[in-house]
Amino acid sequence: MDLAIPWPAVFNPSFQKLSLGSSMSGKQKNLAKSPMHEQVLTTVRQDILELVYQPGERLPEPEICRALGVSRTPLRDALKILEIEGLVRLSPNIGATVTPVDVRDLRDKFDVLISLEKLAVERTAAIADNSMIQELKRLNHLMDTAAHNGEKKRYYDINDQFHMALVTMTRNETLLKVHAQMMNHVERARRITNEYEPLSKHVSSHHLDIVQAIIMKDSAGASHLIQLHLDEVLKRILLRLI
Repeated sequence: MDLAIPWPAVFNPSFQKLSLGSSMSGKQKNLAKSPMHEQVLTTVRQDILELVYQPGERLPEPEICRALGVSRTPLRDALKILEIEGLVRLSPNIGATVTPVDVRDLRDKFDVLISLEKLAVERTAAIADNSMIQELKRLNHLMDTAAHNGEKKRYYDINDQFHMALVTMTRNETLLKVHAQMMNHVERARRITNEYEPLSKHVSSHHLDIVQAIIMKDSAGASHLIQLHLDEVLKRILLRLI
């Protein structure tokens, strides 16, 4: 029986995230009707990941409040969460500053990410039905097309969806949340280095191998392949950061 995949909004490519990058002309953003600090959190987090605010940059809190049409309270609540996530540092008399990308910390986070994704592909390979496999094939095809067309941003956006899909398919909410936090740090580091990283037309081949292992229900093989893939991703990032 096919299993419908309930893709969370945060992983849904059609989910429209707010960005402050285009809002600093004086127009206010109208945030959706949900807890205010959560909306502010999503917006500011995404701007940090997309390098609207660079590592080491102080966040302009009054400007953000004006752009979003909110008071300081929901922003401060959101910043506290971002500090827990490791994306900002809060200092007395200074405010919020975007954390730098630290090589040692990035290695540590990759160790965690690799462990999480190995667990995810092992479980996904064990339970994958036809609908799951077709979704992974679809994402791999889109990645392959983007790579051949030289569409770097589109490739990496779909790449993230692929990795998130592997985790979502386990239906383990705790795994999903921890993985999302690790992916945020990887995404930010990768965006810093992507400007200099050429996009090979065969860059999606690792993902196809992983899909084939899942089709064969080869949990050990899929786990080994995801480790090789993420080791290579880390190696490429560190070559640009060190």
